Amino acid sequence: MVLAAIVASNAPTNVTTTGPSGVLGLTYKHVAQDIVDWIAWAQNSVAGNGVYEGGWRYYPQYGSSDNSVSQWPVMGLLAAQLWGVNAPTWVKTELQKWIKSDQDLTGNPATNPYYGAFDYLPGYTPAYIVSPAESAAGILELTYVGASNTNSSVLAAEGYLYKDWLTGTPGNNPNGCSPVWGCGFNYNIGALYDMYAVMKAMRTTTPTPTTFIQNYTGTAKIDWYNGTNQYADALVGNQSSDGHWNNWVAWAENGDVSNNLGTAWGTLILEPIPVRVTYSLGVHVVDNIGNPISGAAVSAVGPTTLNGLTNAGGNVTFNGVQAGTYDVTASKTGYTSASVSVNLDTDTTITLKLSSTPTGVPEFAIPSAAIVALAFLALALFSARARSRNPRKSVKAS
Repeated sequence: MVLAAIVASNAPTNVTTTGPSGVLGLTYKHVAQDIVDWIAWAQNSVAGNGVYEGGWRYYPQYGSSDNSVSQWPVMGLLAAQLWGVNAPTWVKTELQKWIKSDQDLTGNPATNPYYGAFDYLPGYTPAYIVSPAESAAGILELTYVGASNTNSSVLAAEGYLYKDWLTGTPGNNPNGCSPVWGCGFNYNIGALYDMYAVMKAMRTTTPTPTTFIQNYTGTAKIDWYNGTNQYADALVGNQSSDGHWNNWVAWAENGDVSNNLGTAWGTLILEPIPVRVTYSLGVHVVDNIGNPISGAAVSAVGPTTLNGLTNAGGNVTFNGVQAGTYDVTASKTGYTSASVSVNLDTDTTITLKLSSTPTGVPEFAIPSAAIVALAFLALALFSARARSRNPRKSVKAS
């Protein structure tokens, strides 16, 4: 959460003015890189850790992992990427091992009531499936390793969340109750920890945020945020008169966690973007030979959706664009559209080239040498025709 907060400052070049010797005087981006390096070092990346390899727990290289802890370093790593600060590639490779160990994909939704769910600890299904937070954390981890919101593992976890959402009530969730702890940990609305876990998972999916949590077949959906009596309604309806939030279900994360973080979580859940970092995105649209195309429609689809038209110089600039990956497309009548994927982690300008679309009789590109040859041929034919119309008189020698 600290790493996400540093990145959300949107001030990578700011210099720290307080802190210990290893921090004082460093830029915020340098501090972020140090934290990312520490998270990579802390990962359980030893093969001897078995099913726990690739996750995190309470202190570095703990030896075992759990998914309630593993979501937090992943959230920080996702945030750091918005500044172009990346962990070593092996962190994602190791994390994929943890994801595979922790998600229950045995059988199918008809035969396994926990299909798609992520455990608190792997291999204990259903004993340690205790809240929506674990499966939401799994979706967040899948997003970090590159899975889109149409990935089968993401959809399986989402399907379990949908079922868990409908079959339980706060403090009494028959679908997700734990034989070890009963239903005491399985909360959703009213437990700000769980609600924040769901929010950050849904709003960081790619290529676009997830608005509806759908069942396994995609035939039924829940508007988790704007739906009636869902997150937005619940937060507004349960805010204290002085503006703060605490959990409003019987047990959920009582004590310091609720009292100290409840208002922060409530506020962040209401934010449409989990970590707001913005840059400018410029798009220059040209034709086959580099001439600017004015009036071209440009769209960029990613964490947000952008639309604009190029000016006389073939340019359009979007300012204050949320960082992330965008699919950028330019199009105009009479031209074939062009698209490119852009990772926006700094101010960026790209060029898209549109090919003209043939109309009527197909046009063919003719090499210049052929044009010269055709010109000489036409000249020769013209001369021959002129001679045939004006034949020279023959002179007979005497």
